[in-house]
Amino acid sequence: MGAMTEAQPTTQDQTDQQLIQAVIAGDAEMYGLLMARYEPRFLRYAETIVHDEDDAADVVQESFIKIYRHLRTYDP
Repeated sequence: MGAMTEAQPTTQDQTDQQLIQAVIAGDAEMYGLLMARYEPRFLRYAETIVHDEDDAADVVQESFIKIYRHLRTYDP
């Protein structure tokens, strides 16, 4: 029998904090995973405020850009 190895956590298993630390360390691809986790929820919320799907998408996109730019100041 082969030696058992400990399963490596997948990116989906990583916490938001772990993904944020990876982004801060230079792995911008991990930011896409954070966006994928929260974009649908943010879009639904934005649509309840602006009552327009396209405007909500713009608001969410601008929000994600601002979050990315200020991610280094994130304090859990």
